[in-house]
Amino acid sequence: MHYSLYGFCCSTDLQVIQLKALGALEDWERLWQLSISPKKCCVLCVGKKILDDSTLQFSIDGSILPVVNSCVDLGITVSNDMSPRLHVNNMVAKAHKQGNAIHLVLFLKMSVPSYEHL
Repeated sequence: MHYSLYGFCCSTDLQVIQLKALGALEDWERLWQLSISPKKCCVLCVGKKILDDSTLQFSIDGSILPVVNSCVDLGITVSNDMSPRLHVNNMVAKAHKQGNAIHLVLFLKMSVPSYEHL
C-alpha cells in the first residue's frame, strides 16, 4: 500500500498542526498494527520559503524525516519548485534505457547466425 500525507505549512503554527497529523498517523499505525517505514518518508517543502532544518523537524516513530528538494510519489517526480523538468528528464532517461535494450536485443538477434534450418 502507498500512503501520502500532504499539508500546507506557511507558519510555525501550521507546522505544529503538521506535527499533530504525524502523531495521529503514528496512532493509526499502532491501532491497525501496521508499520510505516521512515526510510521511505521525507519532507518536501514546495515554494520559495525553505524549511530551516534547525527550526522544526518532522519525525515518525522517532526517526527524523529528511528535507528533500524532490521526491517520487506514485511514479511522478515532484520537485520543490513544482516544475515538470525533473519528471520529464527522468522519463526520457528511462525511455532511452528501454530503447537501447530493445535495440541491443534486435541487433544480437540479427547478427547471430540462425541454425534452425539444419
